[in-house]
Amino acid sequence: METTPLNLCIALAAPPEEVFHALTDATEHSRFTGAESAIDPVESGAFSYLDGLISGTFRTISPPTRIVQSLRSRDWPDGHVATVTHDLVPQADGRRTLVQVEETGIPADQAESVASGWTAYWEKLNAHLRDRRVDIVERFVERYKNEHDWDCVDEFVSEDCKVHIPLPGLPQGREGMRINGRMVCTAFPDVQVDREFLIAEGDIVMERAHAKATHRGPLVGVEPSGKPVTWTELHAYRVSSGLISEVWSEPDLLGIMVQIGAVEMPAPK
Repeated sequence: METTPLNLCIALAAPPEEVFHALTDATEHSRFTGAESAIDPVESGAFSYLDGLISGTFRTISPPTRIVQSLRSRDWPDGHVATVTHDLVPQADGRRTLVQVEETGIPADQAESVASGWTAYWEKLNAHLRDRRVDIVERFVERYKNEHDWDCVDEFVSEDCKVHIPLPGLPQGREGMRINGRMVCTAFPDVQVDREFLIAEGDIVMERAHAKATHRGPLVGVEPSGKPVTWTELHAYRVSSGLISEVWSEPDLLGIMVQIGAVEMPAPK
């Protein structure tokens, strides 16, 4: 039987550890493919994907950089097996992954179908990784801002998170995010935030939001004014391995200070 090889390179906006997990954990694999998977992620361990359409065994499994499999499709000739090698190469200081795939032994008359299947497979994984990053940010924002639960940083934020918030002296990591949340909710205990739009690109999720609140607590030395306040915010979150690992925040601080009477707007000339 005539066979043909296939080589692919796929860029994914997730670290190799996260990609490796998606490829070798049955629950995660089922989520992104939308079909039943069974995976025993050890050498000589068996696997089956896509409700049993693809099955085989692991020949090499070296977390988080290499997977070698012997596999076959249910509609291939009896006994015919191909070999697939995945090399997961870290990119961008380990925040992204270049997946290099080599498959040998594909029945020549199945080459087009196999290539199409791989394309759909990686598109689904890429969409799954994006949706998971967006979900983490959306759940964090709801808890942290609208539910005023700043201790949720322990669930959603990495311990060594890099914090870029324009507040001099604010600590890095979870503690900085916790202090920031406490400060905002103390000054504005009824604050509510509505998202205007959200964009996800690579490992970054960015949102623009509109907040409204009442100034009922001290804010950086300014006593409560009781005034209603609105402001806009721009936030960017880097999400790595299921946690927010870097935050950039740009709230309209000047607008807030003007509305609470701490800063006087200059008179027009």
